[in-house]
Amino acid sequence: MRLNLAWSGDGAPAAGFGQQRPLAPVFSLAERVALHAAPWFAAMPMVIRHDIVRHCEVHRLRSGDPAYAPETPALCGIVSGAASIRLHGREARPIDYLPAGTWILDPSALAGGPSFLVLEAHSRATVVRLPRDVLRELMHRHPDAAPAMQALGLGAVRRVAPILEELASLPLRRRLARCVLRLCDSFGCAQPGGMRIALALNQDEIAHMLRASRQRVNHELKALEAAGALRVAKELFVCEREILEAAS
Repeated sequence: MRLNLAWSGDGAPAAGFGQQRPLAPVFSLAERVALHAAPWFAAMPMVIRHDIVRHCEVHRLRSGDPAYAPETPALCGIVSGAASIRLHGREARPIDYLPAGTWILDPSALAGGPSFLVLEAHSRATVVRLPRDVLRELMHRHPDAAPAMQALGLGAVRRVAPILEELASLPLRRRLARCVLRLCDSFGCAQPGGMRIALALNQDEIAHMLRASRQRVNHELKALEAAGALRVAKELFVCEREILEAAS
């Protein structure tokens, strides 16, 4: 089957498995490391990883550009920068942020339905996308890839579902503590005295994630700061993770 797909962001036409791609995607060293270091991706045989990379589309995005939407490809990997994630059809506010090295596969895409996830670039980001039709061809060519794809789709549900439950049931301080712990796990950089969260988020963006007012979030941040859990500056700095875990 010959596929007529969109042009990729690196200037080369994306190709199906029946076509020869003229140029391989070009990544920086840091992007290539992030692409291959993701545990889900690294666990697959080299031949499958090679086919995914060779047939993906590369997109260099600016802040707010869509990285993954209901009408876009089924498989998406973040190779630099970060992306916000939210649900399609709901208010346009993120519920979480994903770092470089994250792969996302909407499970509904495997069944041919519309995606329920929307990703947008946070600041500048580079993503790779594997169109739905090409993903199906890859799974047909490599039957061993199917369990990995299903596991990745299940992982997306497991990531989103607890956050939605928190938003519906927990008080703000517990939601905030859990949010900061997730950000620390995804973007934390070890430094003397704690972990710096290397993601530029203002208090309005944090408030949007928690579905609360900026004033209430500011009050809770100051309370956690007074307790010695974190410091509020240009970037959040987690001083005592144990205090956050107790508050969560």
